[in-house]
Amino acid sequence: MIEATVSWANIHDLVVIDLWDGALPVFPGVRCVQVEPRRWWAIDAGEGATGIAVAIGAQGACTPIGGGLMRATLSGPGWRDLLSVSGFLDTTARALAPGAVARTVIHHVAVTLLVTSEAECEVYCASSYARTLEALWHGATGGI
Repeated sequence: MIEATVSWANIHDLVVIDLWDGALPVFPGVRCVQVEPRRWWAIDAGEGATGIAVAIGAQGACTPIGGGLMRATLSGPGWRDLLSVSGFLDTTARALAPGAVARTVIHHVAVTLLVTSEAECEVYCASSYARTLEALWHGATGGI
């Protein structure tokens, strides 16, 4: 069994920011993660989505997408091994260091990985596929 824990949360306050020009402004209290060359996710944007859109202005676009996503937080010494169950990616600390972002497929489910620390990773997936991953990881951890 893999020694890791998985906790799930609905994501309602995630905003996608696409910038065509300029630098990403700072949004206090909002965690912004670059997921593509000109795309950021504003995680935990909450009520700030309107303010983010105003700050972006004509530099790009701002779209709330949180309602369709789930976040799994993987923690414990085996979280990297857990990602390798039905997934084909390099999960070593060198490849997925804290702050790293990766997009891949795990057990036919498209996911976005955000490594938050040496001991933890967040996995974002479509809500409709969360049960598939939950069942997969439950079996690999023995229900931890």
